[in-house]
Amino acid sequence: MATIALYAGKMNQMPSLIGEVKKSVDDYSSELFSLKSKAVNIRKSVCNLDDVIEQVQASTQLQEQKVESLEAFSQKTEEFTAEVVRIDEEAAAVINQSKEDFYNKYNYLKPDAEKNFLEEWFDDAAAWCAEHWQEIVTTAAIIVGAALAIAAVVMTGGAALVPLLSTLLTVAGVSAGTAMTAAAIISFTVAVVAVGSTVGSSVLNIVDTWGNIDNPTFNAWQSALNWTSMISNGLYSIGSIYNGIKGVKNGALREFSKSWRKDSNFRNAIGGADKFQFFVQSDTSTFWAGLGKDGQYIAKDKAASLGRTTLESTIESQNIAKPVGNLAWDSASASYAMRSSGGVMTIMNQDMLGKILPNGRMIGQTWLTVERVILNVNPHVTSIDGILRTWQIGSFLSGVFSGAGGAVTSGLSAER
Repeated sequence: MATIALYAGKMNQMPSLIGEVKKSVDDYSSELFSLKSKAVNIRKSVCNLDDVIEQVQASTQLQEQKVESLEAFSQKTEEFTAEVVRIDEEAAAVINQSKEDFYNKYNYLKPDAEKNFLEEWFDDAAAWCAEHWQEIVTTAAIIVGAALAIAAVVMTGGAALVPLLSTLLTVAGVSAGTAMTAAAIISFTVAVVAVGSTVGSSVLNIVDTWGNIDNPTFNAWQSALNWTSMISNGLYSIGSIYNGIKGVKNGALREFSKSWRKDSNFRNAIGGADKFQFFVQSDTSTFWAGLGKDGQYIAKDKAASLGRTTLESTIESQNIAKPVGNLAWDSASASYAMRSSGGVMTIMNQDMLGKILPNGRMIGQTWLTVERVILNVNPHVTSIDGILRTWQIGSFLSGVFSGAGGAVTSGLSAER
């Protein structure tokens, strides 16, 4: 509030005071006139009353003139006061704006008396953060590490270890179908353990960071979860890095994961693949779909002209019993896809793929739901239709995130 405005009320009392003076003069004149009318019988020998009254009236006129002068002075005073108040308020506004500009630029110089609730709260929060900056940094690192580790699992659908484990188990002499089944189960198990232990480890480490817990049971669980998180995320990261090098995309792993979890026919096809243990030479695999009822012959002749083979020609050339029924054919196709390597070729009628036949089966169903899904996670396939598989940065980064995130989450605790 402007300074002059604080006293304007007192200065504005002057008109009322002048009015009271004027009323007193008027009352005095009235009483004097009454006295004159009643005193006509006063003896002149006592005093000359007319002379006295005339003198009093002259004095009254003088008082009235003073009242008029006071009224004029009051009017000028009011005008002066109003102008001074206006100037004072404008000056106060300029001063306040300058003060706000100064405090906006140099906020740390603003006294507590000038601060509002939010500013006081912010200052308290800043002071608290300055006091607990180590705990805050540690907590943030734990949360970020956990998020990276969990994101790596989500990005790959939990199937990051399938290509690597399938290869290792096959090299160890395990048949292709059993190897992929075991690889899928192990990969999903490791993924679940990695996510669960990462969450548990993060929570306990954050609690310990702020509370510095010294309890044997708590510390035992904390240590166990830290080690579990570090090991499981480390293993999972190895699979993702391998996929990045082999060109296996995260999207292909998510599709494999979805098919495994939701399509029992897909799991059964992989589980029955060991019934068809044929040999598939590298760079010869040829897959076909949507070519009609004579499609296998069309594809066989086309592949043969290029020095390649199809599933049907492989079964025939290696004297393997011909599959009977859709599930048996799906299992044979799964085995053929798992055993393929090098460059893969497809002969497709894209316009027919996905259409539903009268028997309820989809045209190209085996290719769309079994063969293609397996080929995309087969690390030994180097190209499909001439499109080379290249190093996948997304898969590689998933491995880095998983390993680094697990290490950060489990490595940071309240041991300060």
